[in-house]
Amino acid sequence: LYMIRSRDNFHVGLFKLLPEKYGKKFDKILEKIQANLGSWLVGQITLMLVIGIATYFIILFPGIFDHGFGLSKYALVIAVIAGVLEAVPNIGPTITMIITFFIGASSGISIFGLIYILVIFVILQQAEGLFVVP
Repeated sequence: LYMIRSRDNFHVGLFKLLPEKYGKKFDKILEKIQANLGSWLVGQITLMLVIGIATYFIILFPGIFDHGFGLSKYALVIAVIAGVLEAVPNIGPTITMIITFFIGASSGISIFGLIYILVIFVILQQAEGLFVVP
C-alpha cells in the first residue's frame, strides 16, 4: 500500500540507496510492481464486496419462506464479517461459517437451518473459487 500511495517518495528514497546506473532499470521494475499491487488491491476489494453481497442474500433467502428464520436479522452483520474476512485466504471464509453457525444456533434456528448454513457456505466458497477468483 505504501508503494501504491506514495510512489514518488518511495522511488526517490530507494534510488538514493542505489548507484545511478541502476536507477532506470529499477524504475521500470518498480512501475511493474506498483501496477501489479494496484491491480491486486482492486481485485481483492472487488472480491470482498462480491462475497459480502452474496452472503447477505444467502442469509436473507430462507427468511422469505420461513418468517421464523432468526438469522435474517443478522444478515447485514454477517455479510460485513464475510466481506472483511475474505481478505484472509482460506481461513477467513471458514471463520465466517463458524461465526454464522454459532449465531444461528444461539438465535434458535432449526437443525435444517444450521445444515443450510454449512452447505451454503461450502457452495459459496466453491463458486468463488470456480467463477469469481479466476
